[in-house]
Amino acid sequence: GGWSYIIYGQYSRRFFLMEYPNCDIIDNQLHHIGDGYCKKEYNTPECNYDGDDCIQFNEDYPYCDVLYPPRIGDGTCYKVYNTTECGYDGG
Repeated sequence: GGWSYIIYGQYSRRFFLMEYPNCDIIDNQLHHIGDGYCKKEYNTPECNYDGDDCIQFNEDYPYCDVLYPPRIGDGTCYKVYNTTECGYDGG
């Protein structure tokens, strides 16, 4: 029935590949796409900017190239994020 189709689609990556056919990601990392946290490695057009998780980051800091974008503006000042491109760690 319907549930077996859904379960098979999720288990086989079928649904993921339909939405992100060119996203370079390994199976055990699929849960990171669209989980609410922007990750540099999936902030690509092919991964739809981490399932839209990076849209706001890209708008706010278009030239900021950092490993872990959620650290910007998290209340802790990190030297590597304290740059003009990264808005001085989010202000």
